[in-house]
Amino acid sequence: MVKPSDFRAVQGFIRLHYSRVNPVTIGRSNPSALSSPAIPSNGVSQFQSRFSFHSLSSKPTSTNVGSSQILSSPKLNPPKLQALGLPRVNLSFASAFRLVSTKSTGFRKIDESFARKVVDKPVKAVRSTFARYREAIGLHIEAFFKKNSLVLFGAGGVFVCIFLWRIMFGIANTFVGLSEGMAKYGFLALSSAIVAFSGLYLRSRFTINPDKVYRMTMRKINTAAEVLEVMGAPLSGSDLRAYVMSGGGISFKKFKPTIRSKRCFLLFPVQGSERKGLVSVEVKKKKGQYDMRLLAVDIPMASGPDQRLFLIGDEDGYKVGGGLISELRDPVVKAMAATKEFDNLDRIEEEEDAERELQEAERKHREEIEKLEKESSSSNKKAQIRCTKGTCFLKGKVHPVTRIEKWEEKIKEANSNGKILVVKFKASWCVPCREMAPIYQELASTYTSMIFVTIDVEELAEFSHEWNVEATPTVVFLKNGRQMDKLVGGDAAELQKKTAAAADLLLRQS
Repeated sequence: MVKPSDFRAVQGFIRLHYSRVNPVTIGRSNPSALSSPAIPSNGVSQFQSRFSFHSLSSKPTSTNVGSSQILSSPKLNPPKLQALGLPRVNLSFASAFRLVSTKSTGFRKIDESFARKVVDKPVKAVRSTFARYREAIGLHIEAFFKKNSLVLFGAGGVFVCIFLWRIMFGIANTFVGLSEGMAKYGFLALSSAIVAFSGLYLRSRFTINPDKVYRMTMRKINTAAEVLEVMGAPLSGSDLRAYVMSGGGISFKKFKPTIRSKRCFLLFPVQGSERKGLVSVEVKKKKGQYDMRLLAVDIPMASGPDQRLFLIGDEDGYKVGGGLISELRDPVVKAMAATKEFDNLDRIEEEEDAERELQEAERKHREEIEKLEKESSSSNKKAQIRCTKGTCFLKGKVHPVTRIEKWEEKIKEANSNGKILVVKFKASWCVPCREMAPIYQELASTYTSMIFVTIDVEELAEFSHEWNVEATPTVVFLKNGRQMDKLVGGDAAELQKKTAAAADLLLRQS
């Protein structure tokens, strides 16, 4: 900003320059004027002082004080000055004053415009930058919200819970006197329940449940006469469903959060009493309500193209989302056609599993037989050693008993020789009895110091009943006509253990 003092300094500088370049000339017609006491020898300085005083004492007419003082100074007439005997002054410096004043005013205008430009340019630059990156910043904020939505919702829920808790606790303490612990934890639980139920309500309001859409669709098509007439009543759905969710969430438009509506595209097959069909549904969640935009049923015909029945919407609904429903239709149709193939694959897998289980059972059975053979061979060696000592009287053989006389003969033989009589009660229809037959024969060959007999429960029913035989096979160990041990069932390993124990007992007693 230009001050009046600056113009005074410029004015003094111009006066000094003028006094050096254009010296004052005194008129010759009046020589006494030089020695006049009214005008001193330095008349130029006196004239300049008066001129300066007159010019500076004038009242300014504008805000620019220095410019108004210079421009308002009176014009001096040189002839009048000469008549008064004053020195002649070259007044070209007035134009210099005007030039300086004009330039000063221009400087002020330039200064103001320059300051305005300096201030406006950064503001415009900031505005243009913000406008250029506004959309990008909004997308970044939206992406951050999507990525951390659970954390943000959780933090918001905790904040609301604490806020409600403090409010309810303060109100309760104001009106009702409660114990501190009950009030704190009770109202904390209440506020937590309020927040939880509010969250569930908001979730149900702004999200789409595909199962609910499926139930709504089944209710509509089961009450549609045109569909029932073609497909036959009643209609049953299927667990084979395909759906796509779109929309939803929070978006930022011009930094204003808005909740986007959700859409659900659902396809599933239906079965009627006469024909099958494929249902296509489009549902939008609008103000917390399900708004069904498309409901159509594709029915394959025996001859000709498939028939499509529209309950809601038209062909334009299949073009929404670039034909999204049409794209979903092909995988569902292929899955429906592959149902029989899936059933065959399941049947083949079940057969393979059963075969593997059977092979595993056979492998275990072979291992048990090999184990028994090894134990039998070791027992046979022991029996041979006992026979060398004179304790072996009979060869290994299984004696079938079909008559009571035969039984009495064998029991008498065992008692007289101090041997153990092993009796196996069997039946012709008993499968475990047939499976244990080779093992029983092998035991008879191994333990030749014992007598092994078999009795058919059907041939000697009364005799078997006397021995309390309730199941087959049943093996009874007798010593001196008394029962010393008994085994019910087809457990081969247990039979071998009991037989070995009886043989050891007989060996110790001998």
